[in-house]
Amino acid sequence: MSKTNAILKAGQVLQGNNTQKLLGYCNRLNNELGFNISTTNARGGLLADRTYAQNLLKVLNEFNFGLYEGNIVNENSIERFIQRVQEEHPIERPLTYSEDLVDMGDDMFSKWIRITPSFYNELSERVDKRILRQHGDEAFPRHIIRTAISILNSHIFTANDNTDHRYIRRINSESLQHFVDRAYSNREILPVPPSSPPETSHREPQEYSGFFFRLGAGETFPELNPLNKLRRPPSTPQTPSLTELGSAELPTPQNNNNDNTILFQNQMAQQVNLQQLVDYYNSFAQNPVDINNIANNVQETQRIAIESLRHSRQRVGRVGGPKQGMNALWDIVLDNKKDI
Repeated sequence: MSKTNAILKAGQVLQGNNTQKLLGYCNRLNNELGFNISTTNARGGLLADRTYAQNLLKVLNEFNFGLYEGNIVNENSIERFIQRVQEEHPIERPLTYSEDLVDMGDDMFSKWIRITPSFYNELSERVDKRILRQHGDEAFPRHIIRTAISILNSHIFTANDNTDHRYIRRINSESLQHFVDRAYSNREILPVPPSSPPETSHREPQEYSGFFFRLGAGETFPELNPLNKLRRPPSTPQTPSLTELGSAELPTPQNNNNDNTILFQNQMAQQVNLQQLVDYYNSFAQNPVDINNIANNVQETQRIAIESLRHSRQRVGRVGGPKQGMNALWDIVLDNKKDI
């Protein structure tokens, strides 16, 4: 019997897995637990298998995958890992520095504190303002950040503001904005300013960040995330809106004279950019598709559109309903499906 190592290595993550499986694991951990594992490069394309393995490795080792689930990474062990993390980390437990501020980082959280007057004033009741001012624009020391987190806990943050139902990484720009709107509703709060997200052990360098395709866990500030223009309004869960996907034309289907098929194609061309539709579909699909293989296949495009809409509307554990722009695409699909 082979010896089980508590610390996984990249080769063990790669063993028996291909690109589709590795991408599927990333999407599951992002969607079901709250991680922000990078899944695309700066151009929105797929990453190399070894890069996926390295991205997964950081998260799996952080939560002791090798110790509890073993050295074999497959669908069954990933499922066991997800169930264990959910059981060990209840959604409404108090916030912790080590598990909930990893993606935002000390520097970004400190900036949020400084430009949120109501929260800053509340923090200054526990930490002298002269001490706060001593740090200028730098990140606050760890003990001040922990004090700020304790204030969030005193407002029952996890029960009220974790609207994306994350098990970890619960401090992020959207949950903080929800907190501000709820706790300081009678005061004017300045928006979070744009800034470069800090490098952490849980984020690839920026050349690999690209589009953030976890779709349900916006760890960066809205101004930094190129997908936020596709996301939900602030008071509902994160799901891209297909109304802003542009107006790029779809290729003319070959050997198909059905008027309704052409009508579907034309309607889609007016409202949906095919590349971004494919990118959205690939962000949750177990079997990603290549745009070159479906460019002339209207029926396949329709299938992807239907599954994307269902994913947007029916995500388990999310607050939801029809998102902005989805009804238009849904009507196009349903009106033409029976004739294509």
